Amino acid sequence: MGATLAAERMKHDGYRPQTAFNRQSILGQSTWYGQGHTLTVQGGWMGNDFEAANFYHPKFNQQYEEVSSTYAVGKWLWDISSNTSSTVSVMWREHRDMYDFDRYRFTNPSGVNHHQTDVWEAEWRGKWRQNKGSTAWGASFRREEVLSNRLGVERTPTPIPGEYVVQFTRGKQRDNSGFFLEQNQQLGQWNLSAGTLLNYNTQFGWAFYQ
Repeated sequence: MGATLAAERMKHDGYRPQTAFNRQSILGQSTWYGQGHTLTVQGGWMGNDFEAANFYHPKFNQQYEEVSSTYAVGKWLWDISSNTSSTVSVMWREHRDMYDFDRYRFTNPSGVNHHQTDVWEAEWRGKWRQNKGSTAWGASFRREEVLSNRLGVERTPTPIPGEYVVQFTRGKQRDNSGFFLEQNQQLGQWNLSAGTLLNYNTQFGWAFYQ
């Protein structure tokens, strides 16, 4: 078993007024080893609060933004036999963004932009190695969701973490599922590869690639 943990903080008053920032992060990873198995788990959080004078628009020097990202990843590798292996991975990531164009958070909170994006993903891959080739297969699922007080379609209001006046009133969600099969074969001096992919997206529908 092995584990690592790291943390960092950077804070600066800025090279001129309205350019200060406060950046923080913490990351960790742990790995367990077994008989033909390896399990790795990692996660972390990163945040940055910064003043963005004239960054998005040259006429406004009171711009301000707060961003943060949280993620968790797990991966399990299993050597089923000497020529067959399997890999399963899962992932979640959340990104939050609060953007204030001109100190609206003090005078008009509803004018501040709030966004939260969440992504969930799971994937399974398998591989069977033959004498002069290999067969690979797998399946994956991914969900993407955005909550906002500005973007997307109207939805049931949801509280914004840390906010008491503004709520998430808009959003959008889509799912993507895929299945693939691939064969690689060596024929003399030639390497041949053929594969197919079946994909379904709730926004774009079915797609078949070969």
